[in-house]
Amino acid sequence: MTTDPLHETEIARTLHRCAVVGMPWISLDKRFVRRLVDEGYDEVTILGQGDWDSFDPNRPGITDGFPIDQAERFAEMAHAAGLRVKVFTGYIKYQERILQSDPSRALIRLDPAEMLDSDGVTSNWLCPFQPRNLEDYRNYLKKICRWPGLVEIFLNDEASLGAATNIGCYCQYCSGRFEERTGRPPPRRIDWDSDLWWQWIEYRMDEWTDLHARLRARVRQLLPEVTVSIQHSPLPAVFEINPWKSAVNLGRDARTLDSLCVDPYHQNHCNRIAYRPHRRILAEAARSLIGACLDKPASVMPQAFMPPGRSADLTRQDGLLAGVVPYALGAATIAPYQYHLGTIIPGFNEGLLETRKLQPQFARHEPYAFATVIAPIQSEIFGYPELDWSSRYLTHFADLMYRMGVPWRWFWDDRLYDQADALTGPLIVPDAHCLTRPQIESIRAVADRGEGVIWIGNTPDQAWSGRGPCRPPAKLEFGDIELELDRAHAIHDGLTGPVMLRTHVASAGPDNRSGEVLGTVDGRPGLVLFESGAGREAWLTGVPAFDYVQKSDHSAVRTPASGRELFQRLLLWVADRPPLARLDPFPAPNAYGRLRAWDTRDVPTIELLPMASPDSILATIFHYAPVACETRLLIAPPDGRSVGRAVELWHDVDVTEQFGQDGAGHACLPLDVPGDSELLSILIDLA
Repeated sequence: MTTDPLHETEIARTLHRCAVVGMPWISLDKRFVRRLVDEGYDEVTILGQGDWDSFDPNRPGITDGFPIDQAERFAEMAHAAGLRVKVFTGYIKYQERILQSDPSRALIRLDPAEMLDSDGVTSNWLCPFQPRNLEDYRNYLKKICRWPGLVEIFLNDEASLGAATNIGCYCQYCSGRFEERTGRPPPRRIDWDSDLWWQWIEYRMDEWTDLHARLRARVRQLLPEVTVSIQHSPLPAVFEINPWKSAVNLGRDARTLDSLCVDPYHQNHCNRIAYRPHRRILAEAARSLIGACLDKPASVMPQAFMPPGRSADLTRQDGLLAGVVPYALGAATIAPYQYHLGTIIPGFNEGLLETRKLQPQFARHEPYAFATVIAPIQSEIFGYPELDWSSRYLTHFADLMYRMGVPWRWFWDDRLYDQADALTGPLIVPDAHCLTRPQIESIRAVADRGEGVIWIGNTPDQAWSGRGPCRPPAKLEFGDIELELDRAHAIHDGLTGPVMLRTHVASAGPDNRSGEVLGTVDGRPGLVLFESGAGREAWLTGVPAFDYVQKSDHSAVRTPASGRELFQRLLLWVADRPPLARLDPFPAPNAYGRLRAWDTRDVPTIELLPMASPDSILATIFHYAPVACETRLLIAPPDGRSVGRAVELWHDVDVTEQFGQDGAGHACLPLDVPGDSELLSILIDLA
């Protein structure tokens, strides 16, 4: 991921196209392996059966996975055909047969009800910490490490230590270990005023991270070059569960392991994940995972199966989604789940295969982000533990950024410890009050370099110790809050509607610094600008609302408001440079909105996913839903450069002569996107 289009050396990303393969009764065939090679795959991920060594010949096919002997034979075939080999091991899920014979090996939660995964499927899970479970799993990993061509092992599949408030593990072994450490058994009642409860929460998260670190070390002892990863549910990536419940913190996992993977099944998971249009679920989960991985390769497993009783229809457009959006956002690998099921969806596989023609351009460009947003996970865990705060706050924030028309990225707060040098501005810091001294200094360094910072809501009133609760300095209120603009300024000149905020804190802003107060809420500062020789910063009391519904109207009726436009202007004001590429106007006027301007369900249906190289810009515009729209692609080349030849690659059309200039001197390409458009991918040479 780059925020600087000026590269000194040519880019050469290594991208992989991985076939996720189960169903040994049809896959264990050299002709099938050859077909994968012919279709452009360079990797296979073998689905382990889950019950480790066991295989019941009287019940074949009750899961999609391979028993270990057949998996090894398939690995030999794949390796002989030149394919890289990966394996899903599913450590604590899919172990029902073991648990039927010995229930004491289970993960025990507060509520004995069965665990539901992100697809709503029940599953009883193993305790990941019990010595017998670990020993059996290590022996299984030892056998896998003998396979030829093995390059990556996924330790777990969508695993966690809890969901909602039904957390674990309270088995005899885990309870005894905690009591040895603290002198008291683990508490069974949530009590945020209890030191013991906080010790238990932190202990679970620490143990989860340490477990995977130890398993990684074991694998690397056997095969030093093998990548060790986890395949995660999309729920942690899209901020749908407070990490103290699941014990899954993607930032910590990225620091511990070699790679991470996520499986955002955008039609299966749409009842849990609110991003719309539905295909955007894949984009937002990928963006978040990549913002946690940063220097580690990220894999994305798009939905390529369509259970008739669960999923809405998938089409050719979903195959294009799988083959374009993850790469454009920065993923190193796409691995649609799963191969055989994707081939029976009309048009899906054909669309996926056709995207291969763009892969060479994806490989020679870096994903470009103009703005960086801190993902304040520490603030959620240690500042708002009573709530699934981020599902209410950060999902709205992602929706706001989606409507800005500028490319952006997440940066998980935990990665400030080891990736601070990769932090760039303009930087947005939304209610990240729970930061340690080194993390605060990393953010201040961006401001000191003059790259621009927008602070929102609560900011650190003192450095957090790194352990224990970190209560917000001021109460965070949700609602419809109006920001009164009290002083004339170009930032809000010409705004026609009220500026509504989704949140609000009664605070004086970062470090109680004095600045130019442009707006107030209830007479207190609500928008403050700071200018110095180093650059510009701003503080907003809350997150702007992009939709505003008056209480007298039903919830689908939009009242025109200007919060999104104010925030967009504020972002451009603090920045030390214009975006390399952006869409304007945005949200793009569309056919639905022209007929129903009042409808809050009218959401943007396209997204710009630009990439950059030393000598070109690749501007991919993906169509998430079939609604016609019109906008302009604005290009601001680096100093001394200009737009040269431009070709729309998907349709192989030269669009050089269609470029003009807007009033600010940016190169400008009008876009009239029909409702049946699939995507645009515009390669722009820099002269």
